[in-house]
Amino acid sequence: MLLTPLRVARPELRNEVVELVERLHASADGVTFPVVELVRLLGITVAPAFHAELEARGQIHFDHQHFSNEGAAIRRRVRLGGVEMNLEVASRLRGDVERSTGGMRLVFARGGTVRLSKLVLRAHLHALRLHNDHIDVELRGGGGLRIDLL
Repeated sequence: MLLTPLRVARPELRNEVVELVERLHASADGVTFPVVELVRLLGITVAPAFHAELEARGQIHFDHQHFSNEGAAIRRRVRLGGVEMNLEVASRLRGDVERSTGGMRLVFARGGTVRLSKLVLRAHLHALRLHNDHIDVELRGGGGLRIDLL
């Protein structure tokens, strides 16, 4: 378990994060967000062939308290911070939306999340805490990633 989150700089994601947080705070019902952008928020660079597969999953749909997306499960080799890993996107992404001043937390349900693995190491995405200047990626069981947006 990592005691201090790994840090990654991805300033190119800032506008998308700020827009999503603002849209969800204004009116969560009917807001959508592409699955491909969710994967990018995790700090994963999406190659063109993988982009098409993620786009086929469509949109994550939000209401006031929840989010969800259904489609074919996705399994791919990806690079995160220069390390090649396996990425799995569950066939049904789902969870809860928690709002706070200046931010938003998306808490993923067990079995309705994204998993990264390498050999015997496995990390399940627990939550994304979205702020105007960074994203905290929380992993189930502890540890995580901090993505700086500035």
